[in-house]
Amino acid sequence: DYFAGLDHLVNDRYDRATEVFTRLADKSHEADIQFALGSLMRRRGEVDRAIAIHSELSQHREAPIREQATFALGLDYLSAGLMDRAEEKLRSLLGSAQYRPAVLERLAWVYEQQHDWRAALDLWHELPPDRQIESAAVAAHYCCELGEAALAARDFAAARSHVAEARMHVPQSFRASLLAGRIAAAAGDEKAVDLYAAAVGGSRTLQAAFGQEAMEALPG
Repeated sequence: DYFAGLDHLVNDRYDRATEVFTRLADKSHEADIQFALGSLMRRRGEVDRAIAIHSELSQHREAPIREQATFALGLDYLSAGLMDRAEEKLRSLLGSAQYRPAVLERLAWVYEQQHDWRAALDLWHELPPDRQIESAAVAAHYCCELGEAALAARDFAAARSHVAEARMHVPQSFRASLLAGRIAAAAGDEKAVDLYAAAVGGSRTLQAAFGQEAMEALPG
């Protein structure tokens, strides 16, 4: 039954997999079976049942199972849109060698949904070096979001600082280049002309998309 359930799961036959694992879970309290059933419940949208299963597992006598259950609960709460509870569960695993990298990425996603770009960027800096290299564009995105907020507040110095940081992550970032032009235009800086020109370059597509913005933003 266990392997039949796995076969259904691998082949996306969730209804049949649920039948098998529910039957197994009624007969056995083996953690693997309970976790499989909890994951299925989450995928089917039955988050309340998934939370109930993982909450019970989080009281297990073995620490590795408690950690796995806590991580699963964090995923359950994310699926349910309960960001505060998800953050609480995930943050409790930041000291876990096994789950820390996955927790950092999911917490960053939580902060993205909340538009808390500073918190998301701080978490990015805690990722392992290889993951930072792979996700440099994500960090640049966070910096540009912070720069946009600083520009809206007319804090030009902070906005320029965020642009510079974005370019450290992605030197050829179009968004950072465009933001630099917007900052210069808002500040009345004559360099705005050159910055806009550098941002759109020789691309007709970019010129068509942002040429009007540049004309309206520039003095004269």
